[in-house]
Amino acid sequence: MNKAYLIDDLRKEKSQTICPSADHSIIKRNLCVITKRKEVVERRKHKRFQVRDSTFVVFRAHWPHSTKVGQIIDMSRHGLAFRYIAGEERSNGSFELEILLGDHSFYLNKIPFKTISDCEAANEVPFSCIQMRRSGVQFGDLAPNQISQIEYFIRNHTY
Repeated sequence: MNKAYLIDDLRKEKSQTICPSADHSIIKRNLCVITKRKEVVERRKHKRFQVRDSTFVVFRAHWPHSTKVGQIIDMSRHGLAFRYIAGEERSNGSFELEILLGDHSFYLNKIPFKTISDCEAANEVPFSCIQMRRSGVQFGDLAPNQISQIEYFIRNHTY
């Protein structure tokens, strides 16, 4: 059955008076099917925390690639997501990144990572010609002091 017909049939059924009968259970099942299709499945193993404003990531690619600066969106003990201004080139290799707060109260460098996703992001400024991208990274093997600093950051600079 075509999706458009299913939705039209559902609208017709929704507009009818619902009474406890066999028809009512059919309407209920159709609503559940449509609801389940819209659910977003969370694939992350670790909870992400929203970071406060003015939290940035700098990721340095090996020469001749450029250095990128982005604003962190969310973070977990095992990775983070950030948005940045799109440039000419994108690199998907493993490099190192730095996390810093705009007020200079936190700085962590030489974090090994691997890019998991990199896609075009919606621009929050209407009619802007600047193209934004969203990148998700997974941390590599961290030293014990890096792990404790990331945990400290999550406890004190996220919500």
